[in-house]
Amino acid sequence: EQAFRTAGEALVDAWRTADGTDVPGTDQPSPLDWQLAELSVHTWDLARALGQATTGLDPEVAERGLAFMQANLTTDNRGGVFAAEQPAPPGADAYTRIAAFAGREV
Repeated sequence: EQAFRTAGEALVDAWRTADGTDVPGTDQPSPLDWQLAELSVHTWDLARALGQATTGLDPEVAERGLAFMQANLTTDNRGGVFAAEQPAPPGADAYTRIAAFAGREV
């Protein structure tokens, strides 16, 4: 439990100090945007599994994660982790759109 708490606190500290820019001196994207993409997709996964809507969640988190994924996740680098982009229904919220982009059937 202590190791999990320590890692969680380190992650929160990193978010607080991150400025959202790319990692200087590398071609690596912002770790904050990477985290937001991960959190958004898996939040949608969890909400769907629990039969809950994502419409009440902060859309900025998913929008920023989606922008990151659209800029960095290509057909060539999806590998075995991401299926091909799926269509999102018209008017879908940001969490549903990022899930569809990540290959989830929404």
